[in-house]
Amino acid sequence: MLTIGTQKSDRISTITNTTWAEYISLDLPTKRVSFRNGVITIVSPGLSHELIGDYIRAIIWAYCRQNNFALFPYNQTTLKEDGIEGKEPDVAYCFEIDNRLARFGSRNKSNIREYRRFN
Repeated sequence: MLTIGTQKSDRISTITNTTWAEYISLDLPTKRVSFRNGVITIVSPGLSHELIGDYIRAIIWAYCRQNNFALFPYNQTTLKEDGIEGKEPDVAYCFEIDNRLARFGSRNKSNIREYRRFN
């Protein structure tokens, strides 16, 4: 089943009853694609999406600079647990705090729980 809708000018499409093989066979470089529980979600980012992302990037960079945190952004990153779940965030951040290896950050609060599984 294909469902298409809009949210804050992003175009969001979901495809249900899919497999991991179908997810990894997709080649959509200008889209953000995720897979979870047999559902593929495809996001075509709109203007507000890009603006909000730029503001959040600026805040993260300023905070890390002011607090002397090493910051390593990863653009076009795919976070995945093969066969189970995959996400393609706009950018993932890795930064070292209190000698912990890494933490991935998300600009979408609803996805933070999902990203934690990739720590």
